[in-house]
Amino acid sequence: MHPQTVEDMRRQLKRNGIKKIIAISGSVPSSDYESWAERQVAESFEVLQDLPIAIQTGGTEFDIQKYAAERARKLGMPLIGVFPQKGNKYRMKGLDFAIQVDPRLDESQWGDDSEVFTKIPNGVEMIAGGVGTLIELGHFMAINKDRIKKRKRPIYIAPVMLAEEVTTANYASNFPTEARFRRSFPDYAIYSGAIAADFLVRKLRLKK
Repeated sequence: MHPQTVEDMRRQLKRNGIKKIIAISGSVPSSDYESWAERQVAESFEVLQDLPIAIQTGGTEFDIQKYAAERARKLGMPLIGVFPQKGNKYRMKGLDFAIQVDPRLDESQWGDDSEVFTKIPNGVEMIAGGVGTLIELGHFMAINKDRIKKRKRPIYIAPVMLAEEVTTANYASNFPTEARFRRSFPDYAIYSGAIAADFLVRKLRLKK
């Protein structure tokens, strides 16, 4: 993946009136929670639809991103997929922008894409989430720490917790860090996709 690929994408989105990019990330611990996950995504898009935004996912046919891509396509929202070379064979159809991240060292692994995935969006909704989402959280927080120190706008993070389960979103909501570095997070617990989406809409100053 050449950096110019992302810059070309941003220019094209801007020409088409897209003002912000919102990533939707996450996964659930087991298939028992799939209906819950699909419901959170549906609630999120009730808030996000008709806004001048593009939706970013991991670009493969798994978990939360599959539901997010289905909604984005149905609503005609620009859809970005960022995935490692290893994930190319699982790449979802209908991506407006498919960004494959090649490995810097040795063979491709899941997680190679996180460095690029976290540099693109203006905000991210994390729905539950496991190891892959945890890697992304670390990248987002490292980026935000530097941005906040330099008085720049952070990438806003809206974690949707799954009650009574250990997920990345539950961890992110209680991550121990200095108060000034928590500016990118809501100061209240979120258990609903709609509330998470509303947080991002307000922080990114998006209006219908």
